[in-house]
Amino acid sequence: MEIKGNDVTANSASLQESVSLCNRVSTIANLLLHQLIAVVTGLVLWVLFAHLNINQYILWHAVLLVIAFLPLMSGGILCFSSNNVWLQGINRSTRYYIHGIFLTGAVISMTVGISLEIYSRRQSGKLHFQTNHSITGLVSWISAFISCLLGLASFYSRRLKNIVKPVHLKLLHSLFALASFAIGIASLCLGFEKKSYALHVTETQLSASQWMVIIIAVFIGLSALRDIVRHVKAICR
Repeated sequence: MEIKGNDVTANSASLQESVSLCNRVSTIANLLLHQLIAVVTGLVLWVLFAHLNINQYILWHAVLLVIAFLPLMSGGILCFSSNNVWLQGINRSTRYYIHGIFLTGAVISMTVGISLEIYSRRQSGKLHFQTNHSITGLVSWISAFISCLLGLASFYSRRLKNIVKPVHLKLLHSLFALASFAIGIASLCLGFEKKSYALHVTETQLSASQWMVIIIAVFIGLSALRDIVRHVKAICR
């Protein structure tokens, strides 16, 4: 009996050590992801401000959309990550408010950025929403707007529980948010190929910009998928 007790204690200690190691690795990965987002955002904004006239609409269109998808929407999705290094010790209810602020900021930034490009094209007599970049950007904006409405409904889901289950609202909110982010990242990568950015970097730098954004998107997407899977499991219970 004593030997079995020692075995159980050893196994328990080994399990705790394994969990602790996984948490450390996950926390370090989360920190590196935040750093990558900051570096990529900073580099892209530097290229734009260094080579475009500050009075050009295209500059602010690009700047606002980069900010919308990288620091804001990415940060909003990562709010509920248990290993989020910036939100350690902050309770879940407070994270809901931070999440809402980030996503609302992203939608506002997208709205202003797209509006500036529409206005600029109308001024020059050009058609808009004719390219893959602009079409994916529009679809992403629509999805983000719907996601915000669903997020607001989720926040007041207890009052709406007689109409729709809270978990259903949360699932739809997460799905539209992920769709908006994924399509928006595709639009952003296509935007890098536009003259306003591509003419001021080498082909290697252009490819690196796109791949770094894709890497960010993959990790953010995995974080969002965990929430979606959790909601689906809750519905299936």
